[in-house]
Amino acid sequence: MVEKKAVVEKSGFTFGVFAPYLKKSLAEKIAAYDYRRLSEVLALPTLSEQEAGFFTALKGFSEAYLLNKFIGEKYSANSQRDIINYFHMACGDAKKESVYLLFLNAKSKIISAVKVCDGTLTHSLVYPREIILQAITKGALSIILVHNHPSGDPTPSEADKIMTKKLVFSMAPIDISFLDHVIIGEGSKGYFSFYEDGLIEQYKQSFKRISEESERGF
Repeated sequence: MVEKKAVVEKSGFTFGVFAPYLKKSLAEKIAAYDYRRLSEVLALPTLSEQEAGFFTALKGFSEAYLLNKFIGEKYSANSQRDIINYFHMACGDAKKESVYLLFLNAKSKIISAVKVCDGTLTHSLVYPREIILQAITKGALSIILVHNHPSGDPTPSEADKIMTKKLVFSMAPIDISFLDHVIIGEGSKGYFSFYEDGLIEQYKQSFKRISEESERGF
């Protein structure tokens, strides 16, 4: 698991980096905007169709670059930082929640990142049996769940906690490890980690206690 808390520096899709390579008039148009939010830039009334297409393509290239930084890497504090940066970019201007799964192999290397669905955890098709089936198909032994809060507040809701506990309990008996549930938001930290907050371990201990009590009952 992660050796220490990742120090996340929001990076990636910042139009300001490309300002020296843009025409002065175009650089001035985007100077006052949060460059991580593509929708704000594309909404500029003075942006031409060609310029809008350029920025859309630029975001796609940037997302692909950040995704490539952690796929195939062993999960660690550094890869966690890359994961959070990627999802800040992928979900930064989203108006609804999106749910993603990261699959890890026996060596804790991230082998796949899959978008499961759009919608809140309570209203989306996040079924443990489907996740387990995907894990088995991909040969994964560990899973990380990631989703965003469009409100910008990464604090987990009760529904987030219930679903996370349900997933931990569902996977424990078949030796698939549920490593973390990361909620992407904004603010100084910009995310919430169930692992870092101790909730994953709490849920695992709860499952262990219930299992031991059940065995003693028989």
